[in-house]
Amino acid sequence: MLHRTTWIAIPVLAAVVFGAATGWWGYDQYRQRQALALQAENQYEASFHELVAHVNALETEIGKAIITSDPTAWDNRLRDMWRLSYAAQGDVARLPYGLLPMHNVQQFLSDVAQEANDWLDQGVRPTERAVNKSLQTLYARAHTVSARLAALTDVMAPDRLRWLAVQQALADGKSDNQMVDGFRRLDGEAGTFVESRVRANVQPVAADSFAREPEVDPMTAARRLASFAGVAGPAADWQVQALGQGRQGRTWLVVGQTSGQKRIVGYVTRHGGHVIAFTLSGGQGAAKFDFADAEDRAVAWLRSRGFGPVAVMDGMQYGNVGYYVCSPTVHGDPVVDRQLSVKVSLADLRVIGFAQAGDVGKPVLPLPPRTLTDEQIRRRLNPVFRVEMMRDVIVKDAKGRYQPAVAVYGTYDGETYRMYIDARTGRELETDRLTDRTV
Repeated sequence: MLHRTTWIAIPVLAAVVFGAATGWWGYDQYRQRQALALQAENQYEASFHELVAHVNALETEIGKAIITSDPTAWDNRLRDMWRLSYAAQGDVARLPYGLLPMHNVQQFLSDVAQEANDWLDQGVRPTERAVNKSLQTLYARAHTVSARLAALTDVMAPDRLRWLAVQQALADGKSDNQMVDGFRRLDGEAGTFVESRVRANVQPVAADSFAREPEVDPMTAARRLASFAGVAGPAADWQVQALGQGRQGRTWLVVGQTSGQKRIVGYVTRHGGHVIAFTLSGGQGAAKFDFADAEDRAVAWLRSRGFGPVAVMDGMQYGNVGYYVCSPTVHGDPVVDRQLSVKVSLADLRVIGFAQAGDVGKPVLPLPPRTLTDEQIRRRLNPVFRVEMMRDVIVKDAKGRYQPAVAVYGTYDGETYRMYIDARTGRELETDRLTDRTV
């Protein structure tokens, strides 16, 4: 009986073990398939977002190329157009095969790369009529592709449409998917064009800008921050930590709690004890002052901290807080490569944030003399660029030397641009697009 029981039990046990092993193997295979699917989904999504970013940047560069007249800036624009168009083609190639061929989109990107390459080889100028006409056509095509990609992003984000689900729908012969329809519309509109159709780069403050000044200890750094921010302290629980390269660090990070139950975080240079930035967090209360009052407060606060006269270059309001970007002025002209950002509460006009950027340790004066008038600079600009305003500024050139310059604000095709022109040579130093045309 024992042998018979054993004879029966062994196959049963084997079946159980085999079934468990098979189940585990099946579950493991399922997990592997899920992991591969997630990896593919993430790759597709990353490629799509890179495509959106590259096409947006391409549209911006083509717009800048249209309004430029400086030969060096023109060559740089062409190289950027070539680079971005090839990057976008790579993004398209990494999308699911079911959404392809996107022939017209690929053709557009290829046209941009080919035109940019040909113009570089031939040494043509942007002011030539045929070249400008082709640029305007490419710009219009770029905007259509960019706008359709933005519309696709809006469709996909709220509904969490998945790329693999779209691919499966195509394989099953279903063609009413929102994403599929969006890509078809994108490719269709990208092919409807014919030839007849038409500083932002300021670097953070380097802590070694003050390398020649004496070092300050942690407690001195905390006291400097408290005084600069206008808060009581430092209290015993404030913490100071060294940040940066080297065993000693280059910057002090100071964190503490103020008497008003606000948390302060600040960065102070190890050499000289200069406050680079700070924020005061905590509730601000209801707004009692307007945006203009807060701007006046920001300017007065900067002067009281030793920054001298400043010009407000930009400002915006979010809720009950005003944000202002200022530049120090020399003989009335703003030094645009130096930025002082101030955050002011509209509840009590208290400064609750500050940051400075740019080469603050480098002297601006003496400046070389200006040789070109505003009218002479205006005549050098591309005629398609409609000038709205000109402002004298001081800007660093490619070699890091401060130069007298003119900020030229103007429009092309509904977009606003700011162009910095060297007032001695007429060379274009930098161009920024200030608006983003919506669909």
